[in-house]
Amino acid sequence: HVRNEQGERKLKFAFSSVSTGEFKFDPKKAAAILVDTVERWVGIKEKNNRVKVEVTLMEPIGSPVLKVLTEDPKYYSSKLCVSSGLLESVKNVHAICFGCTMRMCAAGENKSNIAIHKKMDEFENGKYSMKKLLKETTNDVFSQVAKAYVVGIPKEHPLCRDNKIKYICMARGPNMNENRDECLHGDYAIGERMLKATYESMFNAIAQIYRKQYKGENHQFPVYQQPTGVVPRPKYGFRNALLDYCDPGKGILRTLKAELECRVFHRNNCLGTVCIYDAFPKSKIHLLVIPLRRSGLAVDNIKDLKRKHLKNLKLFHAYGKQVATYLSKSKPSTFPIKLGYHAIPSLNRLHLHIISQDFDSLCLKNKKHWNSFTQTGFFMSPQIIENHLEKEGNLANLLMNAKDLMNLPLGKSSLVVHNICLSMFVLSVNMYIHNICTNCVYKTSITLITMSVTDINDMPYKQHAIVAKPP
Repeated sequence: HVRNEQGERKLKFAFSSVSTGEFKFDPKKAAAILVDTVERWVGIKEKNNRVKVEVTLMEPIGSPVLKVLTEDPKYYSSKLCVSSGLLESVKNVHAICFGCTMRMCAAGENKSNIAIHKKMDEFENGKYSMKKLLKETTNDVFSQVAKAYVVGIPKEHPLCRDNKIKYICMARGPNMNENRDECLHGDYAIGERMLKATYESMFNAIAQIYRKQYKGENHQFPVYQQPTGVVPRPKYGFRNALLDYCDPGKGILRTLKAELECRVFHRNNCLGTVCIYDAFPKSKIHLLVIPLRRSGLAVDNIKDLKRKHLKNLKLFHAYGKQVATYLSKSKPSTFPIKLGYHAIPSLNRLHLHIISQDFDSLCLKNKKHWNSFTQTGFFMSPQIIENHLEKEGNLANLLMNAKDLMNLPLGKSSLVVHNICLSMFVLSVNMYIHNICTNCVYKTSITLITMSVTDINDMPYKQHAIVAKPP
């Protein structure tokens, strides 16, 4: 129920009118509130959450609300599908919602309430009766007005197995019946507000379950394939190249041009992030995760992060780890995939690097490139950032000496075969051999001949010597 056939996020549920049966709420007033609430609620959800919402009203034949909606065109809404029937009229919906009595039992004149209780109670001699399911969910003996009660339908129950309905949501609406408790005695000013709150309570309860299900969804990540061709010219200049992938004003992903769209690896609309291929990758796998404005992390770089960003930052990091885990499994390699931030980033807009440690790339051209991903004081892991924010509230002290690390020589590293590399050429050859040997079945002990920078620059390419010793 999280996505439709086209891969778009969707939320689909059905409900019946509340308080129009035994509670004697005026059908015309109830219909007006129902349509107005659905239109506003659906409009907000589709705009803010970028999710397609499909709402169906299931009303029994002869229902006074159904008569009002079908006969009077002023109650028509494009966001509401009206169906004459109860459970038999709805399938493949996330949940069904209806009004309940004070005791949350199958009593009164609410046909939807009675039908659902009967359907649940008759399966396997009441093994999954509404009474038992409600007892596991809430401690309330009597239902409260405008409070939603949600129960999950077991997978083996026909409603879930055959009709694909996963949840039941109920709420008690306002009472206008003098013969029932808590009657409003015709006070529709209060009654209309209570009825509106009842509908919103049910809708929000279903939306909350949907959000949890979507966040826990096993996202369908695509195959990693670095785009080829010319990198498009940034609209706002190189320094602001990442802004081309997000709208800095509204914080929502824009319709991208084809040359930019092909550079998007994955989107997480629920968290408000977009994951793109690095335009100049420094390894075989190199991605950037960028937060949009609605993620709560739309800052220029890590120096702007404060303790108040920590909650959203942890969700952002969790998504990055999910991508890294997927890539590790889909592209098995002896090289780990690391996540991190540059202490002094070259691009505006906060972004998280996801990079494999092979550093096998033609774009790795100078000492700065190498040091920016191998010096732990410059390339900082998400955990270091989180710990420092929790402790001090900002990253000022952590970033203080980062600039000096860029001037360090190309020194010893766990990824480098030889002790010292005097130039990027020697480093590149060294890494190339290391990558081959690491992935070979028969590993070879390699000795790399080191030369001075002057010697390397003066020699023809074919004269660079590499000596391989047998194991």
